Amino acid sequence: MLSYDDDARLDGKTFTIDNGKEFKIDSVKVERDYLRVQVTHRPGAPLVFLRATNLKGGALNVKEEHRYYDKGLYTATFGPLNAGDRKLAFSLAFHSMAAIKDGATNVPLRPNITPTINELFGQKTPAPEVRDK
Repeated sequence: MLSYDDDARLDGKTFTIDNGKEFKIDSVKVERDYLRVQVTHRPGAPLVFLRATNLKGGALNVKEEHRYYDKGLYTATFGPLNAGDRKLAFSLAFHSMAAIKDGATNVPLRPNITPTINELFGQKTPAPEVRDK
C-alpha cells in the first residue's frame, strides 16, 4: 500500500511483486474529476490490480475502470472525485494478479432458459416487419 499526496513522487518508481517481477508506476494524475494511474511491466500476463483507498466520495460513488493492454501497459481510472478527494491524500493498494487468480473459484452459469425459435432468451421474439418501399 502506497500513500500519495502532492509531495509524493511515485512517477517513474519501480516495485517488485510475485518473487521479483517488476512493475513501474509511469504516472499518477488527477485529470478533470478522475484519478488515473498508469503502470507498465514486461509484456505478458497482467501483474497487478490496483485499488485506490481513502477516497471520501465513498465506494458507491467512485467508479473504477481497469484496462490491460498487450504490451504490458495497465491503466486504472477512479472517479468522479469530489472536491475534497482532489485535495486529500489517498492510498494505492497493488494486488498481485497471480494471488487473485490462485484464490479464484469457478462459478458455473446455467441460465434457466431453453430458447426456442419463437422465444429467445425467455421472451417472445417479434415477427419481422414488412415495410413498403
